[in-house]
Amino acid sequence: MKLGWTCRSNAEGQILGKLDIRKHQLRVDITFNEQEYSIDYKDSINLDYNGKKIHRQYINWVTNLMRNIDAELAYK
Repeated sequence: MKLGWTCRSNAEGQILGKLDIRKHQLRVDITFNEQEYSIDYKDSINLDYNGKKIHRQYINWVTNLMRNIDAELAYK
């Protein structure tokens, strides 16, 4: 994707999204059906996730991904 994400299908209705930025890596599970989708944290490298807190850019990266998905869905 144009935002730097790479995505691959894991199973029917499931995509694994991966973002590599410098020394950081974020992986999310994207689950979807005909009506909706959700993005859930899977794991990361160098984002200092401790179960409660994570790198301050995490929300921006996921929000940008959501906006891009929404824009693509609206286009179709």
